[in-house]
Amino acid sequence: MLNGKWYIFGGVQNYTSGDRQINHLVNSIYEFDPTDNAWNLLAATNPDQTRGLIIFCCFSWIVYCLRLLWQVKKASSAVIPECS
Repeated sequence: MLNGKWYIFGGVQNYTSGDRQINHLVNSIYEFDPTDNAWNLLAATNPDQTRGLIIFCCFSWIVYCLRLLWQVKKASSAVIPECS
């Protein structure tokens, strides 16, 4: 999730031509906006740009998780006063 929207990158398109099963790699990017409950196909990019965007999103997610774990660890080490 990025800026309140979900993104799906690429995939494999399967179809049959005669008696052959064909798998075709696609580099489409779809964006889901939960406020509109709608999917949008974003402008096509070349595979290198798509790969860079995927790497950026994965890196951002890892940084987010690490910050969250650090905050949980910091909160768990806080001293909570007893009520008397």
